[in-house]
Amino acid sequence: MKDLLLFCPLDDFAKAQYEYIPLGILYISSFLSEKGYEVDVVHGRINDIKSGYKYYGLSAATASYTTIVKALRHIRQIQPDAKVIAGGPHFNAGHCVIDALNNDWDHIVIGDGEIAMLNILTKKTTDRVIFGPTILDLDILPLPDYEKINIRRYNYPLKEGLRCVNILTSRGCPFECQYCSTCRTGFRERSPSKVLEDADILVNKYGFDSLMVADDNVSINKKRFYAILEGFEKLNIKWRSLIRANTINQEGMERMVRSGCIEAGPGIESGSQKILNIVKKHSKVERNMEFIRQCEERGIRCVPSFIIGLPGEDKRTVEATYEFVKKSKPSAFAYNILMPFPDSPIYLKRNTEFRDLITIYPYTWDDCMTKAKKITKCFVSTPSLNREDILREYYKYYDIFADLTGFDPRKRGTRK
Repeated sequence: MKDLLLFCPLDDFAKAQYEYIPLGILYISSFLSEKGYEVDVVHGRINDIKSGYKYYGLSAATASYTTIVKALRHIRQIQPDAKVIAGGPHFNAGHCVIDALNNDWDHIVIGDGEIAMLNILTKKTTDRVIFGPTILDLDILPLPDYEKINIRRYNYPLKEGLRCVNILTSRGCPFECQYCSTCRTGFRERSPSKVLEDADILVNKYGFDSLMVADDNVSINKKRFYAILEGFEKLNIKWRSLIRANTINQEGMERMVRSGCIEAGPGIESGSQKILNIVKKHSKVERNMEFIRQCEERGIRCVPSFIIGLPGEDKRTVEATYEFVKKSKPSAFAYNILMPFPDSPIYLKRNTEFRDLITIYPYTWDDCMTKAKKITKCFVSTPSLNREDILREYYKYYDIFADLTGFDPRKRGTRK
């Protein structure tokens, strides 16, 4: 009997199933395998989970929590003597953990999973709720266990003709954007040498020619960022990243171009300075607009993301976002209705700081998605916009933004 099976469910509600490799469980797999444990990984569906393991570790974001509960029941049938552990982003919120205690989990892991899982396997802890120690030095972790999945089936749709895969260079975020699940989490970085070792394997062993840098903030530490860009340039690859506009200066922009950056995804969220201030974005409308223009002028496709329904939203702030898109002229965009995730400050402070700015309505864990094939529900209202107003404005401006940019995210596929 093998030691452990790690399972991450496919997101059936998403537009595509194999855009992102499941890095979280691949890191845990490599960490435990290095310690001598026999570990397998499944990124798939419940029926892909087989018997023959002493432990099962199931990872879930909030929208997939009910899926891993079904997986738990499946495991209880096929391997009733096994220990089953739940972990993943869903458990960052305390009330999610309390809710999960109603299910038949042997252990629930909060935080980093590597050491927590090792402590479970070595029986160093028998607690039902386990806080995974924060790994401050990410370089102590071995590279993700890519051999445990069919990595060649994955492809992020960066550009037609490119094979793109996601990579992480850091964990956490030091900023305090109030709508975000990773707000003010412990920010830790991998060294440039470790990042580039990882990138070299993905390119030269597995045949990818482009990378999706999935960090919240890859560009905070300029010295580190520039060292990574120098390595990307030597690898002769293309890449894209989420990015924060006010962390990139003129030199950074030029280095991004030289290193093969062809797409940037800044989290703009609103064209209204009022909204940016309320959600503590710590950014300026003018700088955001300038960043988009700088990207487009240099041949970097800019895909700013926007959210409707943030605290204090009204007709004028929605129109300000429209004016922002019209003036900045990005090549593409992403657009969502605010989903107040259970660990976001907006949700946690809905009855205090944001009481007069937003109302949050009851939702199920299954509703906690932003990348669905189609968004049909709204769980927030503001003093000026009810739920129906927000849905109506969302669809109206989605079509307008698609016309302005010539790009429609609803028609998911690789960029031309």
